[in-house]
Amino acid sequence: MAASVAGCSGGGGSTSGSVTPPPPAPVLTAIKAPECVADPARAFVTQNVEPISQVYPTMPNEGYYLVVRYLGADSIAATPAFDYGRFPADWPVASLRGQPITGLTVPEPRAPGQRARSADATPDTSSAFQLHCADAGSYLDTATFARRDVIGGGPHAVYGFAFNNPSPQPVFEASLPGEFILQANVEIPRLRVTVPAGTALAREPVGQVSLFAYFRDRTTRKVFALLVAIFDNRFGTADPYVPFVAHDTQTPFASQPLGSSTSPYFLRADDSQSFTGTPFAGLRPFRARLTQPHFARIVADVNAWCRDHRGQRFCDAPSAEAPAFSTSPFDYEITDFGMLHEVFPGQPAGDLAMGVHVSGLPDLLSPRLQLPERMFRSFEIFP
Repeated sequence: MAASVAGCSGGGGSTSGSVTPPPPAPVLTAIKAPECVADPARAFVTQNVEPISQVYPTMPNEGYYLVVRYLGADSIAATPAFDYGRFPADWPVASLRGQPITGLTVPEPRAPGQRARSADATPDTSSAFQLHCADAGSYLDTATFARRDVIGGGPHAVYGFAFNNPSPQPVFEASLPGEFILQANVEIPRLRVTVPAGTALAREPVGQVSLFAYFRDRTTRKVFALLVAIFDNRFGTADPYVPFVAHDTQTPFASQPLGSSTSPYFLRADDSQSFTGTPFAGLRPFRARLTQPHFARIVADVNAWCRDHRGQRFCDAPSAEAPAFSTSPFDYEITDFGMLHEVFPGQPAGDLAMGVHVSGLPDLLSPRLQLPERMFRSFEIFP
């Protein structure tokens, strides 16, 4: 993933029969060039202890990473040769032969770009994770690791970028009025839910995929997050959930499905897919557009939530009515962004297996001196 600023200008007018040509397209320069993960060994990370006080940026890595959390200390202990991209032609279950798992086949030699619990791992025995240049894959199966309660979430994998080098970047600048765009190319080709017959579920097995970003208030150093939900198997083809603000014990966050009929926090781009609960094969674009008014609405709702929950981290304020976070969009920088793949086993029983593939790591860009009238700052995962 990376960040970019792109722009476009309004059309020209006509005077005395002449047509004024449109302004030239903006010229962009890279802050951080596209990054092919040449050494996956340095990019794979596992974490199994919940942080007491999360710091931001959330990871110490320079460059893109794939972190696996709460699946056990041995979750990425080995480099399996099995192709977690799709089931082989001789797979014991005939109906699955040739079917995609994550959709990403790492070229041979495959083992260095894949991680699982054991070298002889297969989808029947282990979850698995993949990195190949600008692509990442995540296969999570709750039946393959021990159940545990995770405060504020569930077992998950994150493919992301932490702004350590370069340092955190401004979300908006006064000289660049425009939009913040969070986007990714994603496929979710495999979803399997199993529940023992006769089980009365208190919670069905859940699989979710979201884009996320962490924003830090430069005046207070406080952080909140935005989740752009693109998949949740509980909804199928039903209407998505209503946008909301909550807290994960580390930071407040705002969450909204991409393409929701009520879109207080961002809009779905015209060429973007919408939130879904149905798996799909083949990479599709997901793009969320945040204008400055959208960002201000997020901050306002986070501040309103914090007024009723002053004891939560980052929700404190100088007085009862004072905002916890600055109300100016120009006071914020982005510390982290990426894709979150998270699962929850059923309660008291039931499991879920799910494969996800994300593709592409483009430029982190900023404009040169010749600025167009309208600018877009985007954080994206694209080839």
